[in-house]
Amino acid sequence: GGIKESGKALVVEPGAAAFARCLGCTRVGYNRQD
Repeated sequence: GGIKESGKALVVEPGAAAFARCLGCTRVGYNRQD
């Protein structure tokens, strides 16, 4: 159970961070282009 939980956390944490970053980068980039 510990391994699965750790693996899940490793996948979810970076994914959420990357998703948030992607939205921020897209907003900034789009703002600059506009």
